[in-house]
Amino acid sequence: MKDGEIAQSGTPRELYEAPASEFIADFIGEANVIDCEIREVTGGLARIRVGGEELTLPARDIRPGPARLAARPNAFTVGSDGGGIEGHVVSAAYLGDHIEYEIDGPAGRLFVIDGDRTEAIPPGKPVGLQFRGGGVALIA
Repeated sequence: MKDGEIAQSGTPRELYEAPASEFIADFIGEANVIDCEIREVTGGLARIRVGGEELTLPARDIRPGPARLAARPNAFTVGSDGGGIEGHVVSAAYLGDHIEYEIDGPAGRLFVIDGDRTEAIPPGKPVGLQFRGGGVALIA
């Protein structure tokens, strides 16, 4: 519900994995909302460009041009060699089985959870984010 209206209906999984809006993406868990460019839509799939990354997602009736996507914090891998969505580490917190980062760059300030690293990349260092393949959806 939002402002007395049903914002989206579906199972918890559907709402989490395919939020229809920024409101739903943030309401059902943490989400980064990122501007992107839909370059082409074919057969219900959209080819999208975000920073130096390209990916294909369900188009969800969104046409080519500027758009937004919701990316869950664990939808990224963090590389210290640049490339992908570029930025720099603002903060890093080691939390046992993962590291939480705040990354700032042209895509905005992003909250990223990295479960692959054992050593945090220190603040101020440049990084590149690549998409893992899940946890990303186009939103209206």
